[in-house]
Amino acid sequence: MGAIGLLGVAWLVTRGLGFDDTRTYRVGYRHVPPFLRTGPAGPSGFAVDMLSDAARRRRMRIQWIQIEGSVQAAFAKGSIDLFPRVIVGVEPLSSVKTTEPWMQLQFALVAPADFPVQPPRPGLRIAHEDTPGLGPFVSRSVPGSVAVPRP
Repeated sequence: MGAIGLLGVAWLVTRGLGFDDTRTYRVGYRHVPPFLRTGPAGPSGFAVDMLSDAARRRRMRIQWIQIEGSVQAAFAKGSIDLFPRVIVGVEPLSSVKTTEPWMQLQFALVAPADFPVQPPRPGLRIAHEDTPGLGPFVSRSVPGSVAVPRP
């Protein structure tokens, strides 16, 4: 359904090419569990662990910067240099460079073989994480549904 992409970071960090080892890169994050979580101790989650470990191995200095709003707006303001997680096709990314997705996920409903699965009915309410652009993506994916953002 969606692909999770790393905006230039996976290639940059794992290959050790194209980065300035004299600077600290500002990596944006926001609460999008389970990949990125916010908390009193700063960011956590799979993307944080992966990027922090890769940066440490390459001796690349990073600083985590919590952002509000869209990834593209944070780049436009110059508040971040990198962002480790986007859902390709959901968030508009016209003014930034992206890599090929480094991980892809697909989700499906699983039920017993005799469960009466029916096609979605008009007005079906579908809860989704409150990520900019995800509501319209859900509505396009299940025509006639009502996307309901949840924190």
